[in-house]
Amino acid sequence: MPRSESSKSSVNEAPGNFKIDFFVIRVGEWGGHMLMECDDLVTIHKFCSMLPAFVFEVRPVIPVEEAVRGELEVIAWRDGLKRK
Repeated sequence: MPRSESSKSSVNEAPGNFKIDFFVIRVGEWGGHMLMECDDLVTIHKFCSMLPAFVFEVRPVIPVEEAVRGELEVIAWRDGLKRK
């Protein structure tokens, strides 16, 4: 049975859409913080399932520039509403 393009990578390789930017451990504790980039929630789920001893909280983030642009668009829309 042919494998799909997304499943052709080895199990020892990270998917192309997955990148760990940094991972730090809290001193004297079991735990830390990781910043990763991934555009696929299933890939994130697989990663978390691979390490069952850890507890993960996934919090999506966006760059500040994109956040400000979005906020300015919403403010302009809100300011354009008719007041009663």
